[in-house]
Amino acid sequence: MLDMQVKKKKEEIEKREKELQRRGKELANVRLILFLFFVCLLSLVWWQVEYRMIFSVTTLLMAVTFLVAAAFHSKVEEERSRLGHCLEIIVHYEKRAEGTWDSFPEDGSKFIREENEHLVDLNVLGKRSVFQFLNISRTVSGQRRLVHSLTTPPGDGEEWLKTQKAVRELKENFEFALQFQEKLGRIRGLEDMDFEQEMFPSKKRNSEMGEKITPIIGGIFAFFTDVSLVLACCQILPFTMFGLLAISGFAYNHLYSMWKKEEYGDAVTFSRIFGAFEDIYRYVCGQEFESERLRGLAEQLALGCEIIRKTEKMSALCRCRDNWLSYLLFNPLFSLNILVLFRYRRIRKQGTEGLLQGINALEEMEKLIALAGICWVKQEICLPEQVSFTKLEMTEVRHPLLPEEFCVPNDFSCGEKILIITGSNMSGKSSFMRTVGINLALMNAGTYVNARAFRSPFLKIAASIGIQDDISRGISTFYGELMRIKKILEEGEKSGFPMMVFIDEIFKGTNYNDRIFGAKVVVEKLSKLDGIAMITTHDFELCELDNSQIENYHFAETYEENKIVFDYKIKEGRCRTTNARYLMERIGLLER
Repeated sequence: MLDMQVKKKKEEIEKREKELQRRGKELANVRLILFLFFVCLLSLVWWQVEYRMIFSVTTLLMAVTFLVAAAFHSKVEEERSRLGHCLEIIVHYEKRAEGTWDSFPEDGSKFIREENEHLVDLNVLGKRSVFQFLNISRTVSGQRRLVHSLTTPPGDGEEWLKTQKAVRELKENFEFALQFQEKLGRIRGLEDMDFEQEMFPSKKRNSEMGEKITPIIGGIFAFFTDVSLVLACCQILPFTMFGLLAISGFAYNHLYSMWKKEEYGDAVTFSRIFGAFEDIYRYVCGQEFESERLRGLAEQLALGCEIIRKTEKMSALCRCRDNWLSYLLFNPLFSLNILVLFRYRRIRKQGTEGLLQGINALEEMEKLIALAGICWVKQEICLPEQVSFTKLEMTEVRHPLLPEEFCVPNDFSCGEKILIITGSNMSGKSSFMRTVGINLALMNAGTYVNARAFRSPFLKIAASIGIQDDISRGISTFYGELMRIKKILEEGEKSGFPMMVFIDEIFKGTNYNDRIFGAKVVVEKLSKLDGIAMITTHDFELCELDNSQIENYHFAETYEENKIVFDYKIKEGRCRTTNARYLMERIGLLER
């Protein structure tokens, strides 16, 4: 369910947008009328002799009025565009609340590695994952930070608490999150930019950063060209002298830009990206935050504000280079090309550390706003409590990726046990495992979970769900399961955290005898690890294993008027019902 903050903001923006639309139409009509008057007056100036001066002044005033109206109209349209972008952001939150968010382009697939591929099965990464659900980051590094938070247990409890406090503060400040996303969304090219790897690595040509002779020569050319222009205007020197110096200065600058073509490309990209950050820097630095994490990020950005201002000025020079007229004029008069490269080298030499800190702060803020997103699309949420012993306690826990109105809550608690979960097909076993796993990933990230109450230690999540065969590598489903479980056991032995292991339909890819034998071996090894394991199965024999670590749970169904009904509630004990015969009769494989 969409948060009231979001609903009110949407209504406010829609009302403001209608008002601006009306004003825009009025200004467009005013511009048309002024233009027509201007044309009429210009005609009178052309044909009228007796009152030409009066009509000329009136025409000039009309032209000025037209330009002023055009400027106001441009501002109105710009504001409408900004509000339209804000509405798009709000629509994305509505899609999250309604469950239609799976069309979002970024699902974290590019960050899937061998060490986290098992979390794809748990819907933490990949298609229809919690990453795809939460992500608002436009920078690659911001997305990388979100992936790390969702897939890695926090190593520092104090830092985790700081993250929780920051997310709690953001929860009450949707306006800031909206404006942050809108301002960041105006910066083009961020999606393809990895700042850590592309903008800040040391490059071989850094040894040339100390060049001094080139700017000096360019400055000499510009000085003598400017002096010759003044003297020529005073008729002390002929204009031909100015022309020769201007041509020489232009040629020197142009040839230099051709020689340093690659570095100019870096300079233009650098100025375009970082020069566009000034607005968002100013906005964040102007906020007053209460949480220590958000205050620290704002302070990091404040340190880079001066560098960003300098970069914006360099960006203006780069725009002058893009215009052929200013390129022709400013290169001989001011050594424009050399000035651009000189400023670029100076900023890279003096301000790289400040820029890097600022970008890191923006990316971290992107991540925190992404984590706070669950607060604005879910009604039943809470900040989880971290405990020092291995025990899960959940009250009315729900699947975060499903619309709340269709989601059945569950109460559940367990200690350091192996949970054997049985139940009929479609009864909710796999969904419950994903419910627990995704909420644990949210807890590890330091944000709200979809539950009324949630207590857990920091757990390293591991999963073997939906393993498929790989014909190209000659790997069967059973062998793939063996390799995944072997990896989980090895990780559990060396991990510094207790484990939370999910195994769905254990060894379903092999025959009954091998499945039972293999499952017994795995259960025995899991019972020696520090942590909790959830294993779903249709084999009731596993419920009877002689192991004090095992606890049995199940999902059941009932039949009403010859229809199967699931309540999706987890219950203690083993399952006593099956629904295979009913389903076969329903689709016509068996006669009733």
